[in-house]
This record gives sequence, C-alpha cells and structure tokens, in this order.
Amino acid sequence: MLRILLFIALLLPLLARAVSPTVAAGGDFSLFLAHDGSLLAAGADDAGQLGQRRALTTRTPVAVRLAAMQQMASRARHNLALDAVGAVWVWGANDEGQLGDGTRRPLSLPQKLASLATAATATVWQRCR
Repeated sequence: MLRILLFIALLLPLLARAVSPTVAAGGDFSLFLAHDGSLLAAGADDAGQLGQRRALTTRTPVAVRLAAMQQMASRARHNLALDAVGAVWVWGANDEGQLGDGTRRPLSLPQKLASLATAATATVWQRCR
C-alpha cells in the first residue's frame, strides 16, 4: 500500500504539468493553450485579438477556431500560434505590420501566414517595461 501511495505522490505532479494550460497575457486580454491543443481567449477584443470575427469583449473564455496548436504568444493586441505541422497563425492588431502578412489591416480571425507556412519554430521576444 505504501508503494502505491508513493507512486501516486510522484506521478501527480507530472500529470498536472501534462494537462495544465499555457497562458499568455496581452494588453487587456488573455490567451489560453489547453493540453489538447485548443485555444481559448478572454478579455477585450477591440482589434480582433480574441479571434471571433466580431468585436466581443468577454469575461469568460471563448474558443478560438484553431486546433492542434503547440505554442502561442500574445503581445499588446495581437497573437501568434504555431500548429502541430509547423504553420504559423496570426490575428489581432496590425497597425505596424506586426502580423507579418504584408498589410496593416487587423485580422479578427486567425490566418495562416503563407510566408512561414513551414516554420520549424516560432519565437516571440517581448520587452519588459
């Protein structure tokens, strides 16, 4: 019995890390990456950063219509995500061209970045103020 309890005590922290979500905070919104690769977003949506097609400020998380995401990052009012096959997805504010799609128009729905469709990894550097 003691061996079983010890095994459970050692296994629980590993399981918790395997199923716990990753969180990214933008200016006034949050993005959550669940263990199954799904994305959720909550907060302000003035630039499409919640990925909902229409401006929808919400206090409870809503699903972003992407699946099999591996990594994600948020900045003030935009997001980037990397899917299981290495494609980069972007959405939100784009007033300085930060989405990398060659335009300055915001995207309210996630869009695959054609120029980085087969990226091996995506790294987002964020300066702390």
